[in-house]
Amino acid sequence: MFALSPLVVSAQETVNPLKVKWGNELKSPSGSYLYKIVKSGKNGITALRLKKGGMFSTSQKVIFEKYNELYDIEKSKELPLKYNSKDMDFEESFSLGGKLFLFSSFANQKDSKRYLFGQEIRESTLNAEKKLTFIDEMPYSV
Repeated sequence: MFALSPLVVSAQETVNPLKVKWGNELKSPSGSYLYKIVKSGKNGITALRLKKGGMFSTSQKVIFEKYNELYDIEKSKELPLKYNSKDMDFEESFSLGGKLFLFSSFANQKDSKRYLFGQEIRESTLNAEKKLTFIDEMPYSV
């Protein structure tokens, strides 16, 4: 009889309780929003905030923010997105191999092309490297 009855074996996965740390409530700059956390670790996080350029502008302003392990803001740095004194568009930012990277593009309406660039962000100062690295170009139409 034992051999014919279905044997139900269940294993429960051990789940560690979720720990959430809250910092002090901060006032966000007007018209901005937290886009993503680009790096996290034991010493805190680096976040990316985006802000609309202006009333008649379609460009976005990029602001990197560094928070300590208590999630208090330590540093905030707005980075200009410019190529030959012209506005660029934010594309993406992420951490790879312990370094922060920012990707932006420039739409050349005369040549009907969009150029993609990348640059490293120094984590200690939140400054962008001066050199833009050309990555790719693609067709662009208005």
